[in-house]
Amino acid sequence: MPYDPAPMKSETSVMSTRRTMLTAIAMGVGSPLALGATGSVGRANAAGVPTEGRAADAPAQNNGLPLTLSGGSWPSPHVQGIAVDRERGLAFFSFTDRLVKTDLAGTVLGSVTGLPAHLGDITLNPKNGKVYGSIFWGDENPYYAPYIAIFDPEQIHEIDESPERNPAISLVHLKQLLADRFVDLDGDGEPDGLYATAGVDGVGFGPRFGSTSGDWLLTVTHSQWPDADRDDNNHQILVQYDAEDFDTYAEPYDTSKPDPTSGPTEIDGQYFVYTGTTRWGIQNLAYDPTLERWLMGVYAGDKPDSLNYTMFAVEAASQPVKQELRGVGVEGETLPLAEDGLRDETTGIRGWFQKADVGLQAMGDGLYYLSTNSVVDGQQTATLTLTTWTGDPHAPFAPAEATEPFEIAPRPTFASQDAHGRIKPGALLVAETGLWRPTPRLSVQWRADGTAIDGATSEQSVSPADGRVRRSPSR
Repeated sequence: MPYDPAPMKSETSVMSTRRTMLTAIAMGVGSPLALGATGSVGRANAAGVPTEGRAADAPAQNNGLPLTLSGGSWPSPHVQGIAVDRERGLAFFSFTDRLVKTDLAGTVLGSVTGLPAHLGDITLNPKNGKVYGSIFWGDENPYYAPYIAIFDPEQIHEIDESPERNPAISLVHLKQLLADRFVDLDGDGEPDGLYATAGVDGVGFGPRFGSTSGDWLLTVTHSQWPDADRDDNNHQILVQYDAEDFDTYAEPYDTSKPDPTSGPTEIDGQYFVYTGTTRWGIQNLAYDPTLERWLMGVYAGDKPDSLNYTMFAVEAASQPVKQELRGVGVEGETLPLAEDGLRDETTGIRGWFQKADVGLQAMGDGLYYLSTNSVVDGQQTATLTLTTWTGDPHAPFAPAEATEPFEIAPRPTFASQDAHGRIKPGALLVAETGLWRPTPRLSVQWRADGTAIDGATSEQSVSPADGRVRRSPSR
């Protein structure tokens, strides 16, 4: 919704993993077993294709992620949302009328522009690597119909590509959100919006509310009219969809045809979080797998009876409770706010005064990207800052620290070697890979006399009798 208030060489992520502990049993008299553990720093060429390389000359990073990242400068409205694909070394920025694709050094790889709509928050589908964004679509009114826009990054190759008949973009119609938007509450023939709904904004993938496990669903949030005279706009509204079949609904954008109408007829669930009135609802939504909670960035409301926080959180494990919605007079599935942050003594509402309204993404490993927007030479820019969670109610995020330069790890050591470095037949072997900085993705291969042992690529047990590889008992 409306906001009130130079290319670099591509170098991308070092994949994070935990230390690897491996065991094996020596096979044959005097036949040493060796562990092969390899690590590489991922880079991407101009087409975004991963390549191999060292990161000694890379910008300061934390667990392979750059500490800051730019989305470029554009003659567009301000940035609305971000999505960072750690595995593929890509970042995406929604600038309201365009989607921008960069690598993790900030090199622009392509963009889709000229969207006749309002592209809001975006999120990454971890299953297929596609970017899902909330979008209002329609020529008569930019807030006419709510959709999910699905962008295929592999189809975005050039800067300022047209959206028309572009294989990179397709639309899924959100019928439920449209129906809520056009409810006439006072009978005057004009839509008022059930719960003051005005369209669609924050989006994010995560587990079903009430759970921290299971398949991830697509969560879409209603935007809401920030009318200070209404009492039915004090809840954030989150709608969950099973997006597994969204590709079957998706229709390409084609100006020669009517606006798409294909989309799911059912939702997985609709939930309400009492936060007090915000301006236009949740702007940025992100599920945090580290803290197992949902983070919600908003534009501050302006009702005088609330402190008007700018970020809220809901614990993923909190169980929905069906009860009457305050100020609405109907029942709904409600979720409580997380019990940390600041607390408004008058309303009991908890939250933070944290800017999280133009880009928020949890990256795992306790890392988060926060976006800030600014204008440079008349063009909008977006800068991402890598942060960590502090738990401080007054400053919940702090800038992440740079890791040490990439170094070759020491060779693995073996606990069952004798004084001469020999391994006794049948002895249990323990190998420790050591600690690499930054932590790379490791591949493992056990070898006997230099020959790879088939299937011995993780914690293994090798029988000296028949030479067959068996997996170690669980423990």
